[in-house]
Amino acid sequence: MNDTADRTLSRRALLTAAAGMTLAGLQRHVAHAADAYPTRPIRLVVPFAPGGAVDMVGRLTAHYLSEELGQQVYVENKSGAGGSIGTDLVARAQPDGYTLLLHTVSSAVINALTYTNLPFDAHKDLVPITEIAASQTLIVINAKVTATTLQQFVELVRRNPGQYKFASTGVGGSVHLGGQLFATREGLDMVHVPYRGEGDAIKDLIAGETQMETGVASAFLPFIRAGQLRALCVNGPKRLALLPDVPTAAEAGLTDFELPNWYAIYAPRGVPDNVTRLIYQSTVKILQLPDVRARLAEFGLESVGSSPTEMAAYLDQQFQFWAPVVKASGVRLTR
Repeated sequence: MNDTADRTLSRRALLTAAAGMTLAGLQRHVAHAADAYPTRPIRLVVPFAPGGAVDMVGRLTAHYLSEELGQQVYVENKSGAGGSIGTDLVARAQPDGYTLLLHTVSSAVINALTYTNLPFDAHKDLVPITEIAASQTLIVINAKVTATTLQQFVELVRRNPGQYKFASTGVGGSVHLGGQLFATREGLDMVHVPYRGEGDAIKDLIAGETQMETGVASAFLPFIRAGQLRALCVNGPKRLALLPDVPTAAEAGLTDFELPNWYAIYAPRGVPDNVTRLIYQSTVKILQLPDVRARLAEFGLESVGSSPTEMAAYLDQQFQFWAPVVKASGVRLTR
């Protein structure tokens, strides 16, 4: 072999060695960066507008996680298309743990079942970290409606087909589908009136423009206490401590009618295991704080702190429950 060939081989060997050293160094750097997580602020995307129950849970979680992790966790509201715009933002983010998502039953499950053209795969592009809290939902009516029990309301609507309206926060959302499921189960001819948000829906419910709505307890509590709305039942397995006189749906004569809402932290698929573990463990810690539990309880929320595996299994159960409900409703949406 001549000198030129020897020099060529030598250069190749040096380049190969250098590339190997660079790759090894990069791998060590990435591993070190993951181990040191977090080293900068973390964005928690809330895919709904400010001011609602989801936003409250997000800001409460962000505040206490900031203290636990030693880095600022800040909320960024990205509303639109029932939560799918904010969800898409997180699905496309770098899976480094610095962009997280506050998912709900609407954004995680119902959107995947109702929207025909989502730019992300709800099952593949996001991974669960932990469920923060769950909220029971209620069936409420305008306080001027003469019925005082669920069965009285059912009989009243049956005697007046097409005359009673139920409100929702938009076509295809959990509030709409919950109301429609109730009407279908009881064979009621009711008119659905969708609104652009929770505030507008409740405003017209109080004014008597609509007569009924389903939704999270926290949204209705101030108006129930003020005597403007009447809670007919809790759509869950047990009564609420904040409303001890309101029966469960089963107690009120509506069996197998459980519509919990929940709030869970998700991340883009590919986030390092140690990052997932740290966020999960840190969330569990803050959920044990008396101040956090008290704040959640004020809004009718119960802390959970499930593991990633438990949350994944629960998500599958939610898809199984809501799929036939959405199919029966005939709702199909496009972004």
